[in-house]
Amino acid sequence: LDAVIAEQPDYVFARSLRYDMHSKREEFHAARRHAAHLARLVPSDPVAHGRVAETWIREGQLDKAIPSLRRALSVDPSYTYAVRHLLDHATDQGDPHEVENVLAHARRFLDPVFTLRCEVVARAALAQK
Repeated sequence: LDAVIAEQPDYVFARSLRYDMHSKREEFHAARRHAAHLARLVPSDPVAHGRVAETWIREGQLDKAIPSLRRALSVDPSYTYAVRHLLDHATDQGDPHEVENVLAHARRFLDPVFTLRCEVVARAALAQK
């Protein structure tokens, strides 16, 4: 697979497989390198940006994932992975204004049941702060 990527660095499927392999091995720096390349190759794919964010999240660095989550959401406003983690970050920060911003976005673009669940979880987390 490395030989294929060396010969064809913009081969999306090979990059995606390498990302998966590194991610499963918890080699997040290497996974992030492939995810970032995918995000540059396919900037209209929210999952590509979500994969960059995922590497930071799995390393316990949600704050570093925020730019990629926002990019993913700008590409696809209904990308629930991004909404969920942006809410997690806002509640971790104890920021009710940002929680409201993310929930307003969710109300506009996402399933009402999913949005209600997010709202209940976020408000409960804020109440415990």
